[in-house]
Amino acid sequence: APTNGITIQNVSPQLDWNDFGNASGYRVQVSMDANINGTMFIDTTVSGSSVTIPAGILRAVINIYWRVIANLQGGGNSNWSAIWRFRVIYDPPQPPVLISPSNGSNNIPFLPFFDWNDAATAEFYRIQVSGNNVFTPILLDQNNINISEYQCPPGFLITGTQYFWRVNAANSGGLSISDWSAVFNFTTVQGPIPSSISGRVTF
Repeated sequence: APTNGITIQNVSPQLDWNDFGNASGYRVQVSMDANINGTMFIDTTVSGSSVTIPAGILRAVINIYWRVIANLQGGGNSNWSAIWRFRVIYDPPQPPVLISPSNGSNNIPFLPFFDWNDAATAEFYRIQVSGNNVFTPILLDQNNINISEYQCPPGFLITGTQYFWRVNAANSGGLSISDWSAVFNFTTVQGPIPSSISGRVTF
């Protein structure tokens, strides 16, 4: 363990293998290279058939390769084990806390500026806006926002309409995603529908 090819949410995993007969100890190698060359995270000798990798050593969202060889009583070594791999992703962030537009607010511009609290460990955010609280259909769906705010672009919302919005957060390159935030609603300011007036203005 970890099972070959698995993705785990543990930055300090325990590597475990079967006891080898007549072993006095084991050498463990952990690398980012499939051939166990180049960057080595761990190259150590242990007395038992497991080792825990200290937090802060492994990198997230890459394949990590490991193997074990037994040191035999009386001298010599076994053959190396097969090389196994796993990936580490971080625990998901906490759901963001929405700030603005505040829940139930009115007279909001139809190009609102959305703002929410930073979520610890978040790399980027996703915002969704809909005309109902089940988000079907979704009118605006923007991912990979790297700050905790977003300016609504033209063409999505109109005046005099109630909208619902929510945000989630992700890290580990998008592999670890938080739950959605609470859902807030707001109503845009009354006025002509955007792009509904045409003609010439003379100054």
